[in-house]
Amino acid sequence: MAVGQVITPINQDWTKPADWIDISSVADNEINMLVSDGYIAFSVNTVSGTYSIDWGDGVIETSRASGTVYQHNYVLGSGTATSYGYTQYRIRIYGASSNITRFQIQNPIITNANQSRTNPLLWLVMGTNGLTSIQNLVGSTNSVYCAALQQVTLPAVLTGITNMATAFVQATSLQQVVGLESAWGNVTTTSQMFDSCAGLKRVNLPPVLPNTITTMNGMFNACTSLTTVNLPSSWPTSLTDLGSLFAGCPSLKYVTLPSSWPTGLTTVASMFQGCQNLQTINLPSAGFPNTVTTMASMFNGCFSITSLDFGSNWSTGTTVANLMVGGCRSLVKLTFPSNQSNITNAQAMLQGLSPNTSVLQQINNLDKVGSLTADTDMSSFVSNNLYYTGSVNINAKLSRFFWQGGSTTNKNATTDIRIFNTGSLFNGGSPQVIVTNTNLETGSLQTLFSDIANTAASGSVRTIQITGASGTSGNTTNSFTYTSGSNIVNTTSGNVILPGYELSTANTGNSPMNWTNVFFDNTNSLVIPGTSPTAAGNNIPNGKVVYFTALNSSNLVIYKPYYVINSNARDFQVSLTPGGSPITLSGSTGGTNTLGWAASVVSYSGTAITMDAVSRVSTSVSSTVSPLRRIDLLARGWTITG
Repeated sequence: MAVGQVITPINQDWTKPADWIDISSVADNEINMLVSDGYIAFSVNTVSGTYSIDWGDGVIETSRASGTVYQHNYVLGSGTATSYGYTQYRIRIYGASSNITRFQIQNPIITNANQSRTNPLLWLVMGTNGLTSIQNLVGSTNSVYCAALQQVTLPAVLTGITNMATAFVQATSLQQVVGLESAWGNVTTTSQMFDSCAGLKRVNLPPVLPNTITTMNGMFNACTSLTTVNLPSSWPTSLTDLGSLFAGCPSLKYVTLPSSWPTGLTTVASMFQGCQNLQTINLPSAGFPNTVTTMASMFNGCFSITSLDFGSNWSTGTTVANLMVGGCRSLVKLTFPSNQSNITNAQAMLQGLSPNTSVLQQINNLDKVGSLTADTDMSSFVSNNLYYTGSVNINAKLSRFFWQGGSTTNKNATTDIRIFNTGSLFNGGSPQVIVTNTNLETGSLQTLFSDIANTAASGSVRTIQITGASGTSGNTTNSFTYTSGSNIVNTTSGNVILPGYELSTANTGNSPMNWTNVFFDNTNSLVIPGTSPTAAGNNIPNGKVVYFTALNSSNLVIYKPYYVINSNARDFQVSLTPGGSPITLSGSTGGTNTLGWAASVVSYSGTAITMDAVSRVSTSVSSTVSPLRRIDLLARGWTITG
C-alpha cells in the first residue's frame, strides 16, 4: 500500500465520530490505533529487527523488540478532548526493519487499583500486508476484550494469513471490519472469529474461501445485531465443522447457503440455534454427506422459521440429533430426508413445536428418524404441546419414547401413534414410555399397547406413563371388596364400567389377582393357593394370560406371558400358546412362586361387578378397571401409571 493511502469502506455501517482524530491514512507496514484514557498493551511480531512506537502523548519509544509486550498509561484527561467525556490519543507503530507478521492486544499490568481496566482501544487501522495471523487480534480467550472498539480496517493483502480464530472475540461495540472481502491466504480456522460482537450488523466475506479452512465453529456466535452475511457460493472442500456458526444471532432473518454441504463435514450442531427471527433458509437439496455425525440443536429456538426441508439424505454417520428443531414454534411444514437415519439420540428433537397456535400441518418422513438396529432415545421427543394431527409412525429401535402435550385442557392433537420395531428393548431409564395429554382414543391406545407388547422388551420391570389421553376416560381405580369363592366384587356407585373391561390389582401381596404362594407338584401343575372351595367355576379360566414376578420353579421365566390350560378348582397348567401343550416344570416340588393375572368384567350393576373368575381371598384392595387390555404389558414386566 502506498504511503498515505486511505482505505475506503465498502459499506457505511460505521461513521467516525466527528471529534475523533482521523487515523484512516496508514502507511505500508504500519499500524494506527486510536485509544482513550487508560492502560493499553500490545505485542508486535516482525520477521527480524525492531520497530518504533509513538504513543501519541509526546512519548516515542524506538528499538522495540519483536514479540515483547509493551504497555503505556495515559494521564487522565491529557489527550485531545472529545464530546464523550474522555480524551483520545493516536498510537503509531512504524519504522519496522522487516515485515510485521502479527499484532495482538495484550493484558496490561496495572499497579493502580483505582485505574480502569477497560481496554481503551477505539479504532484500529492496519497497513501490514505481511501478516501471517490475526488470531486473538483484539480479543482472545485470556480475558483481553476490546469492548470500546468500533471499527477495524485490515490490510489490503490478506494472502499470508493462516489463522483467523478468535480475532474479534467480545469486541461488543465493533460495528465494521473493512478488508475481509479481499482474497484470503491458506487460512485453516475462523473459529469464534466474531464471537459476541454484539454491535456487528453485516459482514462481507470474499467470494471464494480457501479450501484449507477446516473449521468455522462459532464464527458469528452471539452476534446479536447481525442481519447480513454474504457467504460464498461454495464451502471450502476441507471444511469439517460448522457448529454454532450463527448460534445466538436473533437479528438474522435470511440466509443463503451454498447449494451443497462440504463432503467431509462432520458437525452442524447448534448451527442456527437461537436465531429467533430467522424466517427463510435454503438447505441443500441433496441432504447431508455421510460424514456428518451430529446435528444436535441445529435449529433449536428458531421461533420464526416456517418451513424446513433437510434434503433427500440423512447422513449414515449421524447418531446425535437431540433438539434438532426444538422450539421452532412457527413451523408449518417439516420435511426430513427420505432414507432411514442411524440417529440414536433424538431427545427433545421436536420439543416445543407449535405450543400456542395450530400451525404445524405436515411432517414428512417422521418414520425415518432413528436407527433400526441401535437403541434410539426419543425421550422428550415431543413436549410442550404439538398441534400436528397426522399419524405418528415410529420405525426406530427404541430405548425410550415420549410424546407429550401441554395440559389436560391444551392437549396434543395426535390421535394415532404406532411403534413398529419389534426389536425395541426399551432399556433406557424409567419411565421408558410417556404419552401424556393427547387425543388418543381407546382404540388407538390399545393399538399402541399391543405394539409395545410385541417388542422384545420383557423380563424386567419397565414403566409406561399414560396421562390425560382421551381413551383413558373409562379407567377407574378404587377400593374394591372381594369375597373368597365369589365372582362378585362390591364397589361404590357412580362408575362407568362396561362388560369386557379388564380388572386387575397391584403386583404386591396375596391379593385377588396376585398370588404369592403358588406352588407346583409332580404333575406339572401349579396349585392354587389357600383352601380350595367347592364352588363351581372356582378357578382361573382357561386361556387367561398369567405371568410370574418371582419364581422357585425352573423352566419358567419371570415377566413372560403364559396361557392357562387344564384349569380346575385345585390347580392349573401353563402353556406358551393358547390351548397349547403344558410346560414341563422342574425344581423343588412345593416351592412357591408369585403369579399375576387379570379378570374381565362380565356385568356391572352400579355397585357390584360380576367377573369371569372367582376370588381366592376376602379383602378390600385397590383395583383398576380399564377399557384397555393391560395384561399383555403387565405380563412382560411393564408397569402402567397415570
